[in-house]
Amino acid sequence: MKSVNGFLLLREIPHYVSSPFGYRIHPVTEEKSFHNGVDYATYGKKPPIYCPFNNGKVLRVGSDRFGALFVYIAFKDLGYVGLAYHCSKIICKVGQRLNKGDIIGAVGSTGRSTGEHLHWSWIKLNNKWNQYYNADYVDFEKFEYKEEVKELTRQEAKQIIKDVCGFADDTMDYLDSYIWRDSLLVRLAKAIKR
Repeated sequence: MKSVNGFLLLREIPHYVSSPFGYRIHPVTEEKSFHNGVDYATYGKKPPIYCPFNNGKVLRVGSDRFGALFVYIAFKDLGYVGLAYHCSKIICKVGQRLNKGDIIGAVGSTGRSTGEHLHWSWIKLNNKWNQYYNADYVDFEKFEYKEEVKELTRQEAKQIIKDVCGFADDTMDYLDSYIWRDSLLVRLAKAIKR
């Protein structure tokens, strides 16, 4: 099955959804059970797992009773906790701050698994997030995320223009005196940053 949001975690690494969120026949136990995440298979490879969003904080790193390596990362701004499971290695530490693109660890097949994949659970951040069986799980493939673009201040815009364009102080003073200076400076800075 084609992945919708897997690129946030695996970037350009070839992958597909090998087991979607919801009820399924467990590949190891062969019993019907609820799958609380999305499995992204990586064609037998063990690529890096990337932090999907900014302002993450590592809450917990460990292994379960079957030996599966996992990491919980809180994204308070979004109101969710991400759980990466079956990792071959984890390089982040408890308390570490992570931003989009930082490496969490690597895809693996630790614990009860039939091959290299990333299991990613998306859990509503509330007082039950760490109660594995009672947590509020959400289908990450259906999660819609729009990155907020921070509006530049006039001073930030002036600094970007001066640094990138190398304008002299008198040119910057002229731009600053322009009647529509706020919108002009911000629009110029945005165009430069693209």
